[in-house]
Amino acid sequence: YFYGDVKVDGDMYANNNKSYTMFYTKSTGNIVEDFGSGQLKNGKAKINIDENLLNIAAKNKDYRVYIQLTSENKNGVYVVKHEKFFEVIENNDGHSKATFDWRLVIEKESKKDIKKEVKEPVKEFEIKIKSKKE
Repeated sequence: YFYGDVKVDGDMYANNNKSYTMFYTKSTGNIVEDFGSGQLKNGKAKINIDENLLNIAAKNKDYRVYIQLTSENKNGVYVVKHEKFFEVIENNDGHSKATFDWRLVIEKESKKDIKKEVKEPVKEFEIKIKSKKE
């Protein structure tokens, strides 16, 4: 958990001995996002939510999923949310193989609910987390 300005000069380590590269966008909310693509199989797709996101997600808070179809689908789709995954399901009991992009937005766990005015353009930054064994 970080509050305020953060500068990392060197390696940052995680407790699970796995290496991650994470990118974040500044936001007026205390959120983290994930993106991906999927494809319906017989009108359904299951997308697992990354365990690292679930570990930092605020408890008892809902998440948002945004779907953009990337191939033709006349029926449209809807999302069914579960604790550790979500499903994309074709309307009207469809059975297509439509492709889609998705965006997941989760509120992060926080000791304080802080929103401050953004006075600079949105920037991205990178955090590399390496295992201690590397």
